[in-house]
Amino acid sequence: MSVVADEFWEDDWDEYTFEVRGSKISGAEGFLIMFRCQGLMQARGQALEDHPPRMEKLKPSLEYWWNLGGWGNSRSQVESWGGKGGANSAHTIKDKDWYNIKIVNTPDSYTVILNDEEVATVDDDTENGVGRIGLATWSTVAKYDDVVVYGPDGPSLPVDAKSKLATTWAHLKSVK
Repeated sequence: MSVVADEFWEDDWDEYTFEVRGSKISGAEGFLIMFRCQGLMQARGQALEDHPPRMEKLKPSLEYWWNLGGWGNSRSQVESWGGKGGANSAHTIKDKDWYNIKIVNTPDSYTVILNDEEVATVDDDTENGVGRIGLATWSTVAKYDDVVVYGPDGPSLPVDAKSKLATTWAHLKSVK
């Protein structure tokens, strides 16, 4: 499990879209797409030796994860510790295929989208929708690419266009 670091996340962000592409290489399960994560994030069955400074005084974990191809790759569902799960579906994950995964988070709900198909919207105002994003696997080897997080106004370029390298690269990546 890997959750976005302090320097790249504001703890009060409650309205964002999280997009990522994933491909399962091998294993019994699919993907774990983390969102609304806050508190003492710990690997399953292990306590962290040293929590990051901003997390030392936080309450126990609140975590959400969209378990795509879970339960031996037999179904998918949003699971949660301390929040409201749901979004049950029959989606499974095939080895070597690429999947476009999207979570739209608001203070009052979250929507999960797989390959441009809305799977479910769940009404949930737990902690007003705040919390970090991350990626994980369970009994699976997978790779992730094209991770993008943006606010309600949509994605924006981090630099002034004017043919700068970062902008040119972003344009090339967006048209592939």
